[in-house]
Amino acid sequence: MKKLLTISIAALGLALAGCSDDAKYDLGNGSGEGRVMIRTSLNADVTKSRAITSVDDLKKDAMIWISNEKGLVRRFDASNPLPAGGVTLLAGNYTAEVWAGDSVPASFDTRWFKGAEKFTVGDGSVSQVTIVAALANVVSSVVVEDGAKEVLSDISMTVGHKTGSLEFTPELIADGNTKGYFMMPSIDKNLTWTLKGTLSTGEEFTKTGTIENAKPKTEYILTVKHDGGVTSPVGGAFITVEVQEATVVEDEYTINAAPAISGIGFDLSQAVIAEPGKFAKKSLWIAATSFLKKVELRCDAFTDLLGIGGNDFEIFGMDPSLETVINEHGLRWTYTTHDDTNFSEMKISFDKELLNNLPSGEHAVTVIVTDNADKTATATLNIMVSDALVMTDQVEANAATTWATKATLTGTVMKENATGFGIQYRKQGTQQWTQVAADGATSRAAVNSKYTVTLTGLEPGTTYEYQSYCDDFTSSVTCTFTTESNQQLPNSSFEEWGKDGKSVIPAASKESLFWDTGNKGSSTLNKQVTEQETTLFHSGKSSARLTSQYVAMFGIGKFAAGNIFIGEFLGTEETYYGILAWGRPFASRPRALRAWVKYTPVAINRKDSGDPRTDVKVGDMDSGIIYIAILNGENKNDAKLGTKYPCVVRTLGPSLFSKNDKNVIGYGERVFKEATAGDGLIEVEIPISYEGYPEVKAENIICVASSSIGGDYYTGGEGSQMIIDDFELLY
Repeated sequence: MKKLLTISIAALGLALAGCSDDAKYDLGNGSGEGRVMIRTSLNADVTKSRAITSVDDLKKDAMIWISNEKGLVRRFDASNPLPAGGVTLLAGNYTAEVWAGDSVPASFDTRWFKGAEKFTVGDGSVSQVTIVAALANVVSSVVVEDGAKEVLSDISMTVGHKTGSLEFTPELIADGNTKGYFMMPSIDKNLTWTLKGTLSTGEEFTKTGTIENAKPKTEYILTVKHDGGVTSPVGGAFITVEVQEATVVEDEYTINAAPAISGIGFDLSQAVIAEPGKFAKKSLWIAATSFLKKVELRCDAFTDLLGIGGNDFEIFGMDPSLETVINEHGLRWTYTTHDDTNFSEMKISFDKELLNNLPSGEHAVTVIVTDNADKTATATLNIMVSDALVMTDQVEANAATTWATKATLTGTVMKENATGFGIQYRKQGTQQWTQVAADGATSRAAVNSKYTVTLTGLEPGTTYEYQSYCDDFTSSVTCTFTTESNQQLPNSSFEEWGKDGKSVIPAASKESLFWDTGNKGSSTLNKQVTEQETTLFHSGKSSARLTSQYVAMFGIGKFAAGNIFIGEFLGTEETYYGILAWGRPFASRPRALRAWVKYTPVAINRKDSGDPRTDVKVGDMDSGIIYIAILNGENKNDAKLGTKYPCVVRTLGPSLFSKNDKNVIGYGERVFKEATAGDGLIEVEIPISYEGYPEVKAENIICVASSSIGGDYYTGGEGSQMIIDDFELLY
């Protein structure tokens, strides 16, 4: 029986569209926007062979990309789930893609699924899109018939293409359930196979063949047979391999995202604040990808406010008389189910009469939702009844407006006669407050308007307290924020060095690797383009020496720039072309990189035929470069590896890093166009610009140094050298 693995990650919001108080919320903001509800399905054989055995693996790896003709618009994954209430987009044409698993050239264990669907978002409309992600791998398996076993022993089969292969050993063949999964490279669309075994005479037997134009989602069953009825020792002459095609069989599981709870027309993460008697109606929206079975509400004020003899209640299964009492006090709900999709939604409304009966102070209404898939969600509606002139706004934990040495905070004007407003702050645990006035503090501002204050000169990794104030008033609410740490780079003085096989690495061991080099490619031909330097350094006992060289064997080779980078050298393709994973997790935003450098260039004597730069020619003086990039979590996609790494550089093609990549939020570089002064290392400071991304958090960092700026194109001068030491991030 064919089954379907479905990941439900959106809910329909159409039932609320007719309600006048929240119609705009459901259908967009009325200014050229609409919403799209996305459901993804993964067709997957999750129970067979050694491949993915848990639906949780597929759920964890699933990624959804939404793009238009200009490029990526939104990205969602396990750390940034697609909202159950849908995605708001500008009206226009889009493509939604879903990817899951891992894209590797050849594997017995991992697979890759992908699918795409085009859709259009109309102004003020709701679109519904279903994306089916099918297996993108070519699959192979090996069967040996009894007749072949009689004349051939120790049977194995190697299957693969130019960038990867798998060996079906006798043990794997005997298992009977082993399948190989292949991602076909652009340079090779054929699968080749090699059969090996031992004849009864003791001779080695080999037979090869090719499966041309191998297709994804297709299993090629290689059956080893013995034909002709010959049973003599030379029976190997009658051994054949039959190739059969079969469509991959799929199993079915369903995964539901947790319900989503949001405010209708307001941000639920911010408190609802008003003076007594000035509250308006507020409503919550619950969207779920299956039917709800339990909805609980809790608030300490409920006992007196609703007269129900307690501070909590559950909506489903409630006694009708109790429901009537709660509704009459101004707390109401509407529950809607969609039988065609199994989606459901609930609207919970707090009438203004109810809110205006709350006593002065802070009140927290907690909503706990459980659906039929036992997925739960919790949200809190914070309500503040206050006579204050100004209120203190709590900055979100890990907010992008909080840097290592500065923070942007806001307050709320509660009454029209408030003037002279600002923020006062102090380091947590100290007594003295420092006041900072907001721009325009002497002018009157509209009630419920926000004012902004930027604090500077703060200490990294420190918690501060702050309050809003105005003339003759200071808020009694004290909030806190913590600045980013002044995170530094491991082994930034390049004191630790070791070996990984024949390759010199800038780490004590492979397990502690933070920086890497191109040595793993060049060392196959006994060249190390980057090494430890122990005679010239700024501090400690060593530095890193990067030397551009021509790496060849029997007169055939490539130019290689001396290089070092944050990340990992993954390997090569077509012998010389490097595959490099750039970037490591990093949560701070430095203002600059300081380094100590000595650069000695020579004239370019190698220019590869694939170098597209027409302004660079042999005889020009070489240049070196150091650059640093701060990235958000939207990893640059690689055709084979997906988004596993912040950036994958492939010099075949090539596919290179660009400071204009969408995941780059901060960037700085220094190009060395001539030799540095003197005999030692000079101090260099490289500012990092966050222009256009002042409120985006850092999640990864890239830093690269190269003795030849054209190294990605195999162009430069043999002998250009850069010595680097003491990389320090400044905040």
